[in-house]
Amino acid sequence: MTNGLGWAGGNLWIVEESRFCLTRIAEYSPRLSGEVGKDWSQLKRFYPGQGLPGQVWSSGKVQWITDLTLTDIYPRAGEAAQVGLHTVCGSPFLLDGKVSGVFECFHQDVLEPDKDMLETLVVVGAMLGQLLQRRRDEVALRKANTRLRQAYEREREIALRFQKSLWPSTESRLSGYDAAFSYRPAFKDADVGGDFFNLFDIDSEKVGLVIGDVGGKGLEAAVTAAWVQHALVALALRAEANPGLVLDDLQRLLGSLQVECLVTIFFALLEKKSGRMVYSCAGHEPALIWSGESSSCRQLEYGQPALVGFPVDPYRCYETKLDRGEILFLYTDGLSESGTSVSQMLGQDGIADLLAYCRGKKPSEILKFFCQAAAGISHGHLKDDIAMVALQRHADDRDVGEKPVELCDCEIDDRD
Repeated sequence: MTNGLGWAGGNLWIVEESRFCLTRIAEYSPRLSGEVGKDWSQLKRFYPGQGLPGQVWSSGKVQWITDLTLTDIYPRAGEAAQVGLHTVCGSPFLLDGKVSGVFECFHQDVLEPDKDMLETLVVVGAMLGQLLQRRRDEVALRKANTRLRQAYEREREIALRFQKSLWPSTESRLSGYDAAFSYRPAFKDADVGGDFFNLFDIDSEKVGLVIGDVGGKGLEAAVTAAWVQHALVALALRAEANPGLVLDDLQRLLGSLQVECLVTIFFALLEKKSGRMVYSCAGHEPALIWSGESSSCRQLEYGQPALVGFPVDPYRCYETKLDRGEILFLYTDGLSESGTSVSQMLGQDGIADLLAYCRGKKPSEILKFFCQAAAGISHGHLKDDIAMVALQRHADDRDVGEKPVELCDCEIDDRD
């Protein structure tokens, strides 16, 4: 800027409010030669009324000294004389009506106050004020973004704990069965949501299977999902419980607590030894059972509405059997709705076809295949989170099953 004005150089001073002084943050003096000219002024700080910068700060007006070597108000007069400087002028720049800094420039000739130069200094001061305001706005925005990101990370960490609390233990084994489960968020930075699933012991003979989806995203949905699942487990452990009664009671609890969101649930009680399964479904995606022996996929009955927090007809119980070698496949609507458009969604028929294609695969391999398929047909842009559970009854009399396999995010990462 000083170069464009034809002056020898300049300094930029900023008001440091914590110290109540002007601090030099930049200097420019290419026309001053020699070692002294590189930094001719050793004074890096001014106080109100001190020197030309301090006077500009105090008055809030442009100041001009025709020959600083002839004045005693300029603390740097001796240093300036060594490098041949004579005329110095300064202009304030304002933020919110207050002087926030001073632009100072100097010349090697003795110059009388020039009207055009004085007007230029006023314009320069206004420009510097705008630049400083923009810089401070950018700094404030970065700080706000940092705080927002930190708050998001805290929320995400809390939500992840809730999400993890909804997952089955990978340490327990289910006698006579192999199991796998997965959760794949729609967005890379949003690892939490309302999808939940669990596999838990009812007694020595039965286990509970549940998968569900709470409307919404983020921490609120995860908290609601945690509450719903823990309430369901508590209700299921009653001696007289059956899946229909459990969903009826859960519906009443939602109403009493005024939970304002839809909750879909598939809940089943499985007798481990016989494979007999009693289940009820509240608006959830239909469960599928794949039979390798008959090379067929059957869809379990469903059709009653989601849990909505107000009275509905009692939920019905249905009964089926998981024969040896058969696979029970549970999933949320993020899987059936995957695709680039409504007409190209995977859908329930597509899921059944892919399940048939997975003949001979283990539960963990099936879930990984479905994750890859959903990402592929969606071109890496899933519309919703996907939770899945696959449970296979042993084809032989083995009592000990493998530990449940957890495939968080299906161990692939192809999202943008």
